[in-house]
Amino acid sequence: MTALARRLTALFHRSALVAALVSAVAAGAVAIATVTVIQAVAPASPPAAARPRGADQPVIIRLPARPESYLGAYVKGVPASYQPVQALAAATQTHPDVALYYSGWGEAFQAGFAQQAAGHDAVPLVQIDPGQTSLTAIASGAYDAYLETYAKAVASFGARTGRGVIIGFAHEPNGRWYPWGYRHATPRAFWLPGGTSSPCSGSWARTT
Repeated sequence: MTALARRLTALFHRSALVAALVSAVAAGAVAIATVTVIQAVAPASPPAAARPRGADQPVIIRLPARPESYLGAYVKGVPASYQPVQALAAATQTHPDVALYYSGWGEAFQAGFAQQAAGHDAVPLVQIDPGQTSLTAIASGAYDAYLETYAKAVASFGARTGRGVIIGFAHEPNGRWYPWGYRHATPRAFWLPGGTSSPCSGSWARTT
């Protein structure tokens, strides 16, 4: 696990929630193949105020363990509304199991969209793009306050619904079309605490 992933995962552990971190998700309606079950730990219902201390239980996101057996989708218009996903499902006679939206760095967790996704028996997938924020600054803890606030919001959603969330970070780092990708950020910025300057750009690794 990279230093950056360890930092993010540790913060989510503090809020009693572990989100599955994924490196890339294709935009548009996409079929996702898997041979495993994704698990996310979150507080169990009812909300924390109504539970005795130590009553947290794991929330398991169960996705079919057969390749090509579930469908993830991104549709223009989310997360303001779940209606675009419903329209896609009606037009294609399908049922998306994973509902994706993109989130800029500093944006709050869209609990309303996640709630709608859960109501349609879909797992919300949030693809967080870190903007012009330094990967090394994130890994070193400079943005822990934001990440902890985000993690608590996701954990609160889990407590209310008994549902988990999949979170992706800095997608498509293999390409040069994003500032965190190839020739903009170095592998070292992802892997090591403290990071390094990019030999290609001559500046500290940045992301969008």
